[in-house]
Amino acid sequence: ALVAGIDRYPRKVTKSMGKTKLKKKSKIKPFLKVLNYNHLMPTRYTPSEITFEKLSPKDLKDPTKRKTHRFQTRVKFESSYKEGKNKWFFQKLRF
Repeated sequence: ALVAGIDRYPRKVTKSMGKTKLKKKSKIKPFLKVLNYNHLMPTRYTPSEITFEKLSPKDLKDPTKRKTHRFQTRVKFESSYKEGKNKWFFQKLRF
């Protein structure tokens, strides 16, 4: 299974911050990883607006393709974050 997730979550933002600081704090670092299906645990939570085109595990072996796919996921994650959708998805898990 090809999994996309968030490696570095967006930081806390306040109204008093300027545009450049706000842009810097709302950056997201994603990761792409191939996992075994036995290691996945299904839950009821799914970020419905975030969809990806067909990717294969072979694409992740090539460094240039991996970088482009990671950038595309970053753009999708950041656009979803800025729209305010799925707020639970962009908060760090604390357990």
